Amino acid sequence: NFLTEADDKRIDETRDCFARDITPFYGSRGFESLKMWLTIKALGIDGIGKVVEDRQKISAYISNTVVNSKYFCVFNEMTFYRMVFIYYPQVIKDIVDKAKLTTEQKLEIKHIIDGFTHKINEELYTSGELCLDEFKLDDLGNFSNLDTKDKFVVMSISIGNPKHTKRTIKKALNKLFKLCKENIPLMKENVMNVVNKTNNNTSQKDDKNYGPAGWG
Repeated sequence: NFLTEADDKRIDETRDCFARDITPFYGSRGFESLKMWLTIKALGIDGIGKVVEDRQKISAYISNTVVNSKYFCVFNEMTFYRMVFIYYPQVIKDIVDKAKLTTEQKLEIKHIIDGFTHKINEELYTSGELCLDEFKLDDLGNFSNLDTKDKFVVMSISIGNPKHTKRTIKKALNKLFKLCKENIPLMKENVMNVVNKTNNNTSQKDDKNYGPAGWG
């Protein structure tokens, strides 16, 4: 051994320096920035800017179309990526908002909303025509006006395909709107049964997890 104890110490310090300060340690992970580099090479800065601008325009179009349909109670404003909402047609919500309901009645209506939101989304998904994400979420802004701390079953739209156009989006949303329109009479009947109730029967909490985001 031709190295002195001082030499060993300097080598150990150098190793620590290389590992900590000079070369990031990635282990078995891939070159993660390669995807971004290839995207820039393929599209250029202007091309990436156009993709972002087009996506923002499509997001605004989706948001306006969903809100203006009056079929949903929306939990957030979609400016770029994701929009979350429940199936709660305005014509039914207006009736509920004007009624003097107990906490138990509001909870029953909330469960009706959950059931129809899941029903519509499940029909779309199993038909293979449209896939919306589904999970549970708090209505922190009380957009439903039901004053509940229980999580709602929600549907969610997000844009991932840069090839989407207003025409393809409208075609997809029309499938959703068709089911929404068909379900209004039955949902209204169920809600009115709760609104007109004189007893204080409570409904059970729904602990199921729906949709891909709830699997696991």
